[in-house]
Amino acid sequence: MSEDSLQTSFWAMIIAQTIGSVDMPGYGQRKMPAPRQYVAIVVTWGVLQLVSGIGEQASRAAAAVGWVLTLAGLVIGPFGKKLVGLFNTVATNFPSNPSPSTTTSSPGSTA
Repeated sequence: MSEDSLQTSFWAMIIAQTIGSVDMPGYGQRKMPAPRQYVAIVVTWGVLQLVSGIGEQASRAAAAVGWVLTLAGLVIGPFGKKLVGLFNTVATNFPSNPSPSTTTSSPGSTA
């Protein structure tokens, strides 16, 4: 079970790295990330795979570390920057508190 979790965290990290590293249109010829951007992920999860082979406790610990690294990558890495940018755009364009000029008073109230 921990083996499946470790593999899932690996592929989630690869997907997050790919989405976060895709070049935007108009910023050059290359649109996909360079293969060297995946080296750190492959080496890290390779070490986690070796650690997970030691025993059941080590396997669970490696799976947990894999998910912690994936979640940290989602927040801190290039995907996180794009996600924060998306949240800022949504918050700017769709505020949760409407401005006072757009609210209407109900009939019979004195506003």
